[in-house]
Amino acid sequence: MLSRNLSVPDAELMRDFCSLGDNCELGLVQRRVGAEPLDLLRWTGSTTPLLLQLLADRFRAIGERDKLIVRTSSDQYFTHHTGYDFRWHAFVTVGQMTPEQLLRRERARLPRMAEIMIETLTEGRRIFVIKRAEGLGISQAEAEDVLAAINTYGPGRLMFVTLADDRQPSGSVERVGPRLLHGYIDQFADVSTMQLKTPVESWLAVCRAAKRALLEQTETAAA
Repeated sequence: MLSRNLSVPDAELMRDFCSLGDNCELGLVQRRVGAEPLDLLRWTGSTTPLLLQLLADRFRAIGERDKLIVRTSSDQYFTHHTGYDFRWHAFVTVGQMTPEQLLRRERARLPRMAEIMIETLTEGRRIFVIKRAEGLGISQAEAEDVLAAINTYGPGRLMFVTLADDRQPSGSVERVGPRLLHGYIDQFADVSTMQLKTPVESWLAVCRAAKRALLEQTETAAA
C-alpha cells in the first residue's frame, strides 16, 4: 500500500525502489541517502537478456560453485558469474581476504540474496527500476517484457528510466501501462565518475514522481 505522505525522508523513499541492474547508479543514490536494501542486483552490471534469463530461471544457478570467479580492477575485487555473464562489486579490496575466501563468502551469500529477491518479487510492494545508460537506452517494449517476467512472481510494478527531452523534463513520470511507468532524468552517471557525480537529486525527483503517479492511479481506481 502506497503512503499518502509523499514528503517522507529520502531514505524511506528510496527503500521502496529495487534496482534491476544495468549498473550500480541507483544503488549509489540509495547509499547516499542512507538506504541500504539487500537487493541481489543492486551492485551488478547486467543486460535485459541476462535479467530475463535470471527471472525465468528463478535464480536457481546463481550460486553454482563452478560458475563463480574472482576478478580485480585496480585494487578492488569483483565477482563474475560466468554462466550468466555478469559481475558485481564485492566491496573488498585486494589484501583484505584471499580470492578463495571471497568465493566461499559469495557462494554462501548469493542463494540467500536470491531468496530475498524472490520474496520481493512475490510481495510486489516495491517499485522495480530498470535503465540502460548506454546506446539508445531501454525501449517500452523491452520494459514490457521485463514486467511480464516480473509478473510471473506476483503483481509487480516497474519504472523504466530514459533521458529527459523537450517533451518530458527531468523528474517527470508517465503512466504507460497499468503497472508500468516511464521516468525521465536529465543525465545518467558516467561509469568512470559514478562515485562522485551520480545525480542524486534527479533520481530523488523521479522516484517521488513515480510514487505520486502510482498513488493517483490507486485513488482513481478506487473512486
